[in-house]
Amino acid sequence: MDPRPSFEWVITSKCNYACSYCCKHTNSTMTAEHCSNEVIESVYRIIDNLSGQWFIKLMGGEPMIHPQIFSIVDKIARKGHQLSLTTNFSLPVDHYKELSEKLGENLKYLGASLHLEQVKNVDDFIKKAVEFQRLKNFKTRFSVVTVLFEDKFPILKEVADRLDKENIHFSLQHYRVDGRKHYEYRDHKIKEFLESRHVKNLDKIRNVNLFGTLCYAGSLFFSIGLRGEITRCYNRQILFRFGNVKKKNFKPIPKPMPCLSRRCTCTIPANRGMILFGQKANIIEVAYAIYEGLKRRILL
Repeated sequence: MDPRPSFEWVITSKCNYACSYCCKHTNSTMTAEHCSNEVIESVYRIIDNLSGQWFIKLMGGEPMIHPQIFSIVDKIARKGHQLSLTTNFSLPVDHYKELSEKLGENLKYLGASLHLEQVKNVDDFIKKAVEFQRLKNFKTRFSVVTVLFEDKFPILKEVADRLDKENIHFSLQHYRVDGRKHYEYRDHKIKEFLESRHVKNLDKIRNVNLFGTLCYAGSLFFSIGLRGEITRCYNRQILFRFGNVKKKNFKPIPKPMPCLSRRCTCTIPANRGMILFGQKANIIEVAYAIYEGLKRRILL
């Protein structure tokens, strides 16, 4: 699989929901923040200089509540890049319709997270999902995803059946206790339900030691944080810092370099051809990556 150039951008840490199980702890509109106008304009400069078509994932918090969400989407649309976004789907359907109209087939994926702690009426959520399924571009992949809790199994089984009838993809995430350890489900029916609909985006990297594996992260993939900081991926390692958009010192690497982390949680690199599975760097290449990482720590 050839790598598809991609980057992720955290545009807000605010969220209009307050889920007790939130792994990002972005459940406050009071203490959290949106990325600033300065960061936005700086990212625009990067977008202007991208070569070819890139896959851009907007992240939060809840990205749809950023006051400039549609200006950001306009920029991505005008430059012909593709967009992916996961939302709690709490806003009126017109917001998602506008998103689809601006991007057309370049809205590659929209994920609607169902949070039963917060959703007052599941019927209304499903009706909105059905309406969006009808109005979106036929090339846009649309999915409803939720965290599986044992006590919610009967409700989620019904939701799954209803969405199946509407040809809307429905998947489950394994509940993580304190955002880390996977919960041990006891009922075999619940285990089977999870297995049949489990999100598959971590299968390639789960429990795999990728230290020394060549990867395009830092070259054809990078992550932009809320305040403009740019990192190679999510996994802290020696070769990690790549500057800040506000300082105009972003320095991508020109070719794939070895991963210097034993654990990988970057789903986009894994699924968009960034990781060269089975291709290990030699000791000289690893040493150079370590040198490059230490140099960046000092200079950036």
